[in-house]
Amino acid sequence: MYSTEDWHDKGEYYDYDGTGVFYAEENPDADETVVLVHGFPTSSWDWCRVWDELADDFHLVAVDMVGFGFSDKPPGYPYSLFDQADLHEQLLGDLGVKEAHILAHDYGDTVIQELLARRKEGDEPVEIESAFLLNGGIFYEAIEMTQTQELLLGPDGAEIAK
Repeated sequence: MYSTEDWHDKGEYYDYDGTGVFYAEENPDADETVVLVHGFPTSSWDWCRVWDELADDFHLVAVDMVGFGFSDKPPGYPYSLFDQADLHEQLLGDLGVKEAHILAHDYGDTVIQELLARRKEGDEPVEIESAFLLNGGIFYEAIEMTQTQELLLGPDGAEIAK
């Protein structure tokens, strides 16, 4: 398992329209890519326990979405699952990923559902070969958040997360 410091050292930063976004990547020469998408209120570090084993066979990409983990948390940023989906599309496109398998958790499930909806509409720069969604709400409007989740989404969320 990686410490958070080791995880940070493993990754790098991507400029997403002026916002610093942390991501980790491994084994880019593998035949297949797996994109690991974290939940709320966590980060790409969620995947550290399975990272090395998956990296034996796959090209791996895991992003700290804007506002999470080591990525920037700009005040007043228009956070949305649509923007997080845009982030994934843009980064994967810039990394040269054309096809990917997705492993997502929680909030990440909803972000990936948006990418799947775009695929149905024919607007997809990355072909999703498969998607495995863990512990997430299928209908975002029906999700009942805990009090802590609601606080983290509020204006003091960054302070509370510390």
